Amino acid sequence: MKKFFCLFILVNLLFNVSVVAQTEGIQEIIRKAKQGDASAQNVLGLCYFKGEGVVQDYEQAVEWFRKAAEQEDPDAQYNFAVCLINGSGVSRDFVQAVKWACKAAENGDAASKQFVEDNSDIIQVIKKAEQGDASAQNDLGLFFYNEEPDSLDFVQAVKWFRKAAEQGHVDAQNNLGNCYFWGTGVPFDRAKALSLYRKAASQGHRTAAYNVGLMYFNGMGVAKNRAEAVRWYRKAAEKGHIDSQVELGTCYEKGLGVAKNNAQALRWYRKAAETGSAKGQYYVGTCYDKGIGVAKNHAEALKWYRKSAEKGYSAAKLELSLEE
Repeated sequence: MKKFFCLFILVNLLFNVSVVAQTEGIQEIIRKAKQGDASAQNVLGLCYFKGEGVVQDYEQAVEWFRKAAEQEDPDAQYNFAVCLINGSGVSRDFVQAVKWACKAAENGDAASKQFVEDNSDIIQVIKKAEQGDASAQNDLGLFFYNEEPDSLDFVQAVKWFRKAAEQGHVDAQNNLGNCYFWGTGVPFDRAKALSLYRKAASQGHRTAAYNVGLMYFNGMGVAKNRAEAVRWYRKAAEKGHIDSQVELGTCYEKGLGVAKNNAQALRWYRKAAETGSAKGQYYVGTCYDKGIGVAKNHAEALKWYRKSAEKGYSAAKLELSLEE
């Protein structure tokens, strides 16, 4: 999704504050602002933001921008949006910032119109999310969760994942589970994470099924149960989840939660390998190298090690280096 770059506009607006203050006088600006003059309220906000004629105070700046913005002053609406985006004198609130930028654009502010045009994709997502569209709510959660620092906001991510999850959106249920698993935007809670993963997995979400398997395998948020882990790995693996295929292969190879079966181990490693998994390719190589579920074939092992090494898998690179 596109990102927001707004601060340079605010700096340009601030540049002319001293000229206004000197021409009209700060007391006159304050008088007009208190009487409800929207233009004066916006200018007073700029004065507070820069510390021109008054002690610098971002919170006061925001308050005056807000007053003028509510009177449909487009400059103030844009300045208020910028403060919301950057967290200047107010808690960061990306969604509210977009709303005010859109209002400014509707009221004819040229910079805001450009802002809206440049960020049309995320603006449409926000509008749909606020209308209750679960897919858009999940997408908005991902925007806050995965974007670079300027838009990273785990609390907002959780808010939107939860809205979508409560509507039964399985990706959002899995994503919200990730937030509880890692403690991002919510308190760390592995049991809650497992509950959400299981809810999504029971509706056929393969990554969620893999996550349930991992938690049972390692005893995270639940008592360790390798047999139950295998059951969930299998659900995900049969739906083509590559990491689950590798983990299921490992369980068969080592007899973890299931009877040891080298042929089945190779079968699942190969499924992952043929889909492009570097780890799966490495394990197929080790099967040929050690005769696990197949006759030893060193040349075949090297072929698979090379495939894995080309994808950067370090263990495969090591095996190849021993051949030199």
